[in-house]
Amino acid sequence: MSILIYHKQQLYEKITYPIVPIISEQLKALLDQAGDDDVIDIGEYTLVKVVTAEYQDEYKILISFSDETQQAVDFGPFLSKLTHPVYSKYKKLALFKKFKIESGNIVWGKDWDLIFPIDQLYAGKID
Repeated sequence: MSILIYHKQQLYEKITYPIVPIISEQLKALLDQAGDDDVIDIGEYTLVKVVTAEYQDEYKILISFSDETQQAVDFGPFLSKLTHPVYSKYKKLALFKKFKIESGNIVWGKDWDLIFPIDQLYAGKID
């Protein structure tokens, strides 16, 4: 665990990709209310990142996180909505299976064509 105090802009930089802390509703409320120059005590939090990912079947991947949590994530419903060719090509299972872990997240493609927020992966539901 870490106890950290950040300037609001520093905190925004900390909660962007590729590694995103799981942010509590209370912290989200603090960010919404804070001015640009406010200093925010975010208290204790755990920095969570993807450490392993194992293909299961169809569009399901078992993801293990740095806090030893595992989550089976079904990417099928999300992929079924994609129409742009850059992204919809991952509907082909052969391409979908070519994911990799980089910078604490699961990504597809040389230029990270697909990448998802850690909090969604952690919750097991992709929006």
